[in-house]
Amino acid sequence: MNFYEIEKLSEHRRTELERKLVETTRLREAGLGMSTPIRVIAAHALMTLAHRLDPRLAALPAGQSELAHPSGC
Repeated sequence: MNFYEIEKLSEHRRTELERKLVETTRLREAGLGMSTPIRVIAAHALMTLAHRLDPRLAALPAGQSELAHPSGC
C-alpha cells in the first residue's frame, strides 16, 4: 500500500464515521435513537408488569437469572 492509498482509505473511514455520527444524532433528536439496548428496556418493562401482578416479587441477583444459566431443556 502506498501513501496515496492509505490517505484515501483514511479519508473514506473519516467520512463514514462522520456520516454515522450525523445519522445517530438525527435519530436521537427525533426520539428514535436509544443509548439503552432494547433488551434492557424490555426487561425493565417485564419486571414492572410482574411487580404489578405480584408486589412481593424480588429481582434475582445479577448473573443468576434463567437467561444467564438456562436449565437443561
